[in-house]
Amino acid sequence: MKKVLFTTVYNKPNVVTDMVAEHVKTFPRAGAAVRVSPGLRFLKQNVPEIEVLEYPSWEAFTEKVKEGWDIIGFSVYLYQIPEILEMIRYAREQGVGEIWAGNYGAPVPVIEDAVDRVITGSAFNEVAEIFGYTLHPDRIEHPVMTATVTAIWKIPFLSFGILYTSFGCPYKCNFCQTPVFIKDRFTVSLESIDRVLQYYHKKGIRYMAIFDETFGANATHYDEITRLLARYGMIWAAQSRVEIFLANLEKWYERGLRLPGIGVEFMDEEILRDVNKKQKVENIRKWAEVSRKPGMFRYAFSIIGHPSMDRNRTIEDAYKLKALGFEINRASVLTPFPGTGQWTTIDREFGIDEPDLHKYDSRNLVWKHPFIGKAEMLELLHTLKTTYNSSIKLYREGLGRLVYDEIKRGKFWFFRNYILRSIVSSNFIDDTKQVYFPNLEGHKMQATKDNRGVSHIFASS
Repeated sequence: MKKVLFTTVYNKPNVVTDMVAEHVKTFPRAGAAVRVSPGLRFLKQNVPEIEVLEYPSWEAFTEKVKEGWDIIGFSVYLYQIPEILEMIRYAREQGVGEIWAGNYGAPVPVIEDAVDRVITGSAFNEVAEIFGYTLHPDRIEHPVMTATVTAIWKIPFLSFGILYTSFGCPYKCNFCQTPVFIKDRFTVSLESIDRVLQYYHKKGIRYMAIFDETFGANATHYDEITRLLARYGMIWAAQSRVEIFLANLEKWYERGLRLPGIGVEFMDEEILRDVNKKQKVENIRKWAEVSRKPGMFRYAFSIIGHPSMDRNRTIEDAYKLKALGFEINRASVLTPFPGTGQWTTIDREFGIDEPDLHKYDSRNLVWKHPFIGKAEMLELLHTLKTTYNSSIKLYREGLGRLVYDEIKRGKFWFFRNYILRSIVSSNFIDDTKQVYFPNLEGHKMQATKDNRGVSHIFASS
């Protein structure tokens, strides 16, 4: 059997991706360091023959490579490419037989030229076929994934479970890589989601962060998901479109939704049409009003740097969003990504001119904006983050209300199960520990090939 290793980028000393604190620029800040690769955990859960490394040190990576591998695959984001190229060169020097690359940063020329194979999409069957089988599309299984929020002196005070219940998105916003990258949308097995929720519950975890691109896009599937979340008493966060939240608010609220996030992007109808968002500002305002419910902690994603917006118009748009009163606003800089319609348009009309791939991280301007320079855009982003989000206001009016309102509703029962127990259990949870379940019955099928020798992917059993 072939030896196969998949790995993320190596972790540089003192360089940690933080899912929370990067959006609040004032102190004190809480944060949750990224130590888990959902893509690699899913691969390992569904194709157990492989090994995976998640954000290893350079030393850990090089020692692992020396064990000898037939295939090493790299999970690549665009801003990680310089480090990934270092890793690829080292693997080549050690005589690794075949180098693969996947994830959103893989299908670009500099990576395509450096590896033997580029995988787009979820890669389940491309990896499974190494071992002579394919995966049933209705039986994709969920692994264990957790993250821990720390505060002053990095003291753990809340661990949450990470959940993906579907892959892909039916919408075609021209700035988003997902419709380009994941062509075949599919849902995760309900049986496996139930299994992982049981595991989280037994570990004392009562908070879920759901990272689906568009939660609720498949009404039947998501009705079952929210029933499961309610069964285990979970408080959960999810991102979706405003019209989906408006249609499901009361039902999902009763089933534990407390941290809903929407992609506002811009508070300008004309610009929303330009990026093919197909979203009404009127509905954003309506959501801001009706979602003011006890315990609700709402967040909004926004973008600055549209070609038609100068500094003053950018600030004006930001204050329109701030006036809606969401508990936290997460701003990013308009960054074109390869394969998207926006990349083609921006490159043709203005020019993409940033040679440093590290800056393709949605925080830096990488193209020739007609009104705003690179340094000014970065300064503007930092200013708006501070304007949007004060940590004191965030804790007092946001998290404080989330906790206080729920304590009022559930009295000491909520405090015991959702505050005290969560704080205690978070000190005994190791986010880096890889936990996998035995595969479910009917999980895999023998790979079949047509008369051209091409494997059938997701073939029916």
